[in-house]
Amino acid sequence: MKKVLLSIIIFLGFIPTITLAQESPEGILPDSGVENCDETLEGFYAGSQTAEYMKTFNANPDLRKLILGCAVKTGRIELWMVPYFITYFVQFLLSIAASICILFIMVGAYHYIFGGISDEKEKGKNTIKYALMGFVVVMIAWILVNFVQVQVTR
Repeated sequence: MKKVLLSIIIFLGFIPTITLAQESPEGILPDSGVENCDETLEGFYAGSQTAEYMKTFNANPDLRKLILGCAVKTGRIELWMVPYFITYFVQFLLSIAASICILFIMVGAYHYIFGGISDEKEKGKNTIKYALMGFVVVMIAWILVNFVQVQVTR
C-alpha cells in the first residue's frame, strides 16, 4: 500500500514537467510538432527583432517552453537561452523537492495518528516539523530563483 501511494505522489509531482513543447500558445506561432520545430524557430527568430515580440516571449511561459523545447529538439541552442534552461531545470528540481516535503508530511501524520502513546507519536511530530522546515526552505529557494530569473532575463 505504501509503495502504491508513493508511486502516485511521485507521478503527480512529475505531471507538470512531462511535456516541454507540444502546442503553441494560440495566435503566436503555428503548432510545433517535431517536424515543425525548424519552422517555429525560424518564425521566432524573424519576430524576435522587435521589442514587442520579446516582451510577449518574456511574459508568456508557454511560448518560452515551446521555443526552448524546439531548440533542444533541433539542436539550435543559443547562448541567450541558457538562463531560461537553468531556471527551468531549477524549478523542476524544486518541484521534486516540494513533492518530497509533502510526502514526508504525510508520513509524519501517519506516524502521529497511528503512533498511540509510544515513541512513534514523537517521531511523527519531528517528521512533520522537519518536513515543514524543508518546505519553507524550498519555497524561499523558489522565490529567489524567480527573482533572479526576472533580473537576469530582462
